[in-house]
Amino acid sequence: MLDKKNFVESVIDRKLGLYAIVAEARAEIRQTESRRITAPGSSEHVRFLRSLVFFLISPANARPINLSDDDFQILRPVAQHLVDQYDLSPEILASFGRPERR
Repeated sequence: MLDKKNFVESVIDRKLGLYAIVAEARAEIRQTESRRITAPGSSEHVRFLRSLVFFLISPANARPINLSDDDFQILRPVAQHLVDQYDLSPEILASFGRPERR
């Protein structure tokens, strides 16, 4: 897949829950790392997915320090989706700053 936004949209479209998203991200990390020939952007994609997993499973939903502001904002729809599914507390949305307009 190797596209951050496509990954986020895919897990939301399929209505995956917290643990399924984490499992999907980990599987994609393994798949990307196991390829003999590294595709352009694969290390960036793996870094993003690892940051996503860290953010979702850390007890305080700590913001990953190695994620740019723009990449962190890509996680907002996943967080909102998981809040809507009651998989995460609404407080997680405060991590993203002001609310996104719907």
